[in-house]
Amino acid sequence: MKLSIITVNYNNRDGLNKTIRSVRNQKFKDFELIIIDGASTDGSVELIRNYSEIISYFVSEPDNGLYEAMNKAIKVSKGDYCLFLNSGDYLVSKNVLSKVLDSKSSGADLMIGKQLFIDSRGKKSKGPKIRKTDLNISYFFSSTIPHQATFIKRKLFDAVGLYNESYKVVADWIFWFEAIVIHKCSVEILNVPVSYMESGGISANMDNCTNEMSTYFMERYPNPGYAEWNLFLNLGRKAIIQERCNQHKLSSFLVKIAYYIAIRI
Repeated sequence: MKLSIITVNYNNRDGLNKTIRSVRNQKFKDFELIIIDGASTDGSVELIRNYSEIISYFVSEPDNGLYEAMNKAIKVSKGDYCLFLNSGDYLVSKNVLSKVLDSKSSGADLMIGKQLFIDSRGKKSKGPKIRKTDLNISYFFSSTIPHQATFIKRKLFDAVGLYNESYKVVADWIFWFEAIVIHKCSVEILNVPVSYMESGGISANMDNCTNEMSTYFMERYPNPGYAEWNLFLNLGRKAIIQERCNQHKLSSFLVKIAYYIAIRI
């Protein structure tokens, strides 16, 4: 099987309906649809049962958040690639999977398409343009990869690991960082709009992201050298700078210098 489409849902029946319908309408049929529901009480489970003919795996039970649910799905997936379309996300057209997964696809570890957004009023917009040459360590200090538009080779999870469930907001960002920067996986940028994503969500809160990014960097670089310090400064996140300065008992004067440099870069 070429593709595992993974959908995580919790009490978002209407959004889930849009997601499933966009999958059902695809001309490409070599996929499995996996739905992990967090014990919804809004009619989502009944909706899922109505679509049982196209759903390969379904479970509804309490979980500890988005990333545990995503990991559950990865463990049972059978496709060569995984695509995460969470409830409310939907594919842009009935031909999009055929365009990406035809015989001409590169077979890269990550095939990254274009992400589109739609807000509560129905207004649509484009996500930022991603270029392969931009995908270095500096890129991830201010941006990420859209998982709703990225086809992830299943074997890449064996190499990099599953999503780190100790992080509630940025575990997918950590996966991209480790896959691309540390493991140097292969990447193909697709000139194909793949999916719409509803604007908002917990990751839209930059403070939430910053705090977890800070924790991650301090765990990965417990004894920073000059290069790591430059990375922190380029990131420009006060939480990271403050924590690092506190950890190494730097003076308030040096903290102010660090802030100044971070803001100016």
